[in-house]
Amino acid sequence: MRGKGSRARAWKASRRDDSIRRARPMGRQTRARWWLTGIVLAALAASSASGASPTPKYGGVLNAMDREDPPSLSIHEETTVSTPWPMMSCYNNLVLFSALRGQESPATIVGELAESWTWRDDGKTLVFTLRQGVRWHDGRPFSSKDVKYTFDLIRGALGPSGLRLNPRRDWYSQVQAIDAPDPSTVIFRLKRPQPSFLMLLASGYSPIYPAHVPPAELRTRCVGTGPFKLKEYRPGELVEMVRNPDYFMKGRPYLDGIRFIIIKERGTRIAALQTGRLDVTMPDEGTKTGAEQLKRAVPSMVVFETSTNVNDNLLMNFKRPPFTDTRVRRAISLAIDRRAYVQAVRQGGAQVGASMLPRPWGVWGLAPDDLAGLPGSGDPAKQKAEARQLLAEAGFGPGHPLRLVVSTRAITNYIDMATFVIDQLKQIGVESTLDQVETAVWPAKLTRGEYELGANRTGIGPDDPDANFYENYVCGSPRNYSQYCNPDVDKMINAQSEMPDPVARRRLVAEIQRNRPAPERLQLRTLPGGLARPVGRLMRAFLARRLALGAVTLIAMSVVIFVLLRVAPGNIVDLVFQSAGLVDPSEKQRLTHELLLDRPIAVQYILWADAFLHGNLGTSYRYGLPAWQIIRSRIPITLELAVMALLVSIAIGVPTGVVSATRQNTWVDYGVRIFSLTGLSLPSFWLGMIIILLLVRVFGWIPSMLYIAPWVDLRAHLLQFIFPALSAGYRSAALINRITRSSMLEVLSEDYVRTGRAKGLTGRTVVYRHALQNALLPVVTVIGTEFAFLIGGLIVTETVFNLPGVARYLVDAILWRDYPIVQNLVMVIAIVVVLSNLAVDV
Repeated sequence: MRGKGSRARAWKASRRDDSIRRARPMGRQTRARWWLTGIVLAALAASSASGASPTPKYGGVLNAMDREDPPSLSIHEETTVSTPWPMMSCYNNLVLFSALRGQESPATIVGELAESWTWRDDGKTLVFTLRQGVRWHDGRPFSSKDVKYTFDLIRGALGPSGLRLNPRRDWYSQVQAIDAPDPSTVIFRLKRPQPSFLMLLASGYSPIYPAHVPPAELRTRCVGTGPFKLKEYRPGELVEMVRNPDYFMKGRPYLDGIRFIIIKERGTRIAALQTGRLDVTMPDEGTKTGAEQLKRAVPSMVVFETSTNVNDNLLMNFKRPPFTDTRVRRAISLAIDRRAYVQAVRQGGAQVGASMLPRPWGVWGLAPDDLAGLPGSGDPAKQKAEARQLLAEAGFGPGHPLRLVVSTRAITNYIDMATFVIDQLKQIGVESTLDQVETAVWPAKLTRGEYELGANRTGIGPDDPDANFYENYVCGSPRNYSQYCNPDVDKMINAQSEMPDPVARRRLVAEIQRNRPAPERLQLRTLPGGLARPVGRLMRAFLARRLALGAVTLIAMSVVIFVLLRVAPGNIVDLVFQSAGLVDPSEKQRLTHELLLDRPIAVQYILWADAFLHGNLGTSYRYGLPAWQIIRSRIPITLELAVMALLVSIAIGVPTGVVSATRQNTWVDYGVRIFSLTGLSLPSFWLGMIIILLLVRVFGWIPSMLYIAPWVDLRAHLLQFIFPALSAGYRSAALINRITRSSMLEVLSEDYVRTGRAKGLTGRTVVYRHALQNALLPVVTVIGTEFAFLIGGLIVTETVFNLPGVARYLVDAILWRDYPIVQNLVMVIAIVVVLSNLAVDV
């Protein structure tokens, strides 16, 4: 399960209503429910959360954020909120929840592509009448065939030509057939009554896809009917939407566009919001305390509270020891103090619940008295004492402690949760270690049960039991990560799904939450020179040797990275397909063949090397785009940053090194030495965050979060690079300072320096014309080495300052085992490094 959260579609609300009082969650929901804060700058908000609504004005571009690069742009193939959050504005649903009301029942649902709907045949037939005059972004008319195609695609009725991943297929397990008798009518025929079916259709995960566009194309583009069109998608940088002038709702939307800027670093996101670089956060990306602090710092900011329908949960793999023992499962459940978790991790911005959204945010949650009786809700001291006793009965104690690995996704929010769990387990004598898993591997790892304890966050969509129970708790569901299975509970789930009476259904849903055994799924809510001069025979021989050595180095590098990438656990096919129940074998076989993974590794290497030498860099299998198309725009950014950082380091390191050497053992020397030692000690990412915080504090400003080309705005471009160059260049400056000082001290003690001074040469002439020139050889060598280091070591700096360079992107590609990107990026970097070292040597 990847990024979860609500789908607050304020821009969609604006096309139906004249104001936006409160953004409602459109996302996936699960067990324990948390309320969270959403933040919008008052200058761009359509209205406040209370009081009279001002008349909306047209124009403007909303700057939103996404915490990570979407795995793809296809909503129906993804589970993470990082995809629908930017992409929902490109599509429409048949129906959706009103933005000004809750989403607890079908009564809060309004039509979108559907004008009206009726239930027939005792709730087994649902007939929709569709809007007229709706067109896809490519100009083709929308019709009932598109609706039928979409849901036949999701429920697997189209065979192997369907979705690559299909995580919500179980939502539509009761659909028997879908008919499209005419262009404006679509009929869903169900196997049995399912009153909540309409709720599933209203989810943010249920957009209508065009029947004339293959699903594979929608992973990198968008052809929808929505109020916004996809203007540009720059992987790892932004998703930008532009107003659809032909939108079927006249006068809507109000905005000219929306930019979803991808910012991975939490501190950078907060600084961007505080300084106005961002206008709105992302669901589940803030805390109550953080929102209050931002409000104090920026009084014009509008802060509102809303349920995100997301829960934090601790998964116990009861099919692996020690969780095959009920006593151990119950002990772990008792050990976690839910209320302390809410205060420590969620900073008071959450609420303890069971399987459904807690009251008052939802209507299906357990009553407070029932919640009080659940494990982890009682007296913490007593429950931990009981937990220790249960572990003792299971054979664990001080002499034989229980040792566990707590796995979680390598995102700050998840790590915070896992760290709290480890501390709580320590209090009952359980020794735990943290296992951070990259996003690319996390869902497949859970699905395959490759964990002991999993600290996870989950969201579903509508506040409805069907969406929750069928996805997370029924036997055999691919998203039932704890592999919990109880046939009696499955019967109860099926029974509540058929109930037309909401009161009776609510009682049964409460009984399911009280009676469902909890232990299996715990709810927590260079420098230029030499080459230009005449080259003699000795120099030509030297160059030949260096070029040959460079060629051998590049070949060795290509072999090493090629082999290491393939012996690492998992490959791109595994990451995409190895989620049980979500695999299309023919599609997996096709991709394996295209990636040459069915060929011997030696053959794979020869074919790749031949293609690289001919300029064919292949296709990224994460994005479905040519590798060179993705790489070419990133290389100049990293090269420019590395060159600027190197210039900064030279400008600082060489002069201070000379001054320190010529004033040896004075207060100036001591000060410069402290300066250099500090530079060698400070991590560049920490210095980068300090620079950003100082800019926010002193100027209320930070550089742009989007890359600005120099020919667009030279001043803004330089401001965007100078601060990361300072951050990255400080360490190199400190090293160059140390080498310059050491080399200068050695040269200044030479006889020819004393002779020069004895002949009456000025101190400046001796130092800079004679001593420095002879001391520069080791300095130049270090400068060349530092340039090579900067080319590949700028990942943290690029992340902190949100620059879409090669270094940051390379790490993402490695995590996704995206072979064409990784292999070719590493080769490009290796070529630059070899050439820079060659230049230094010459």
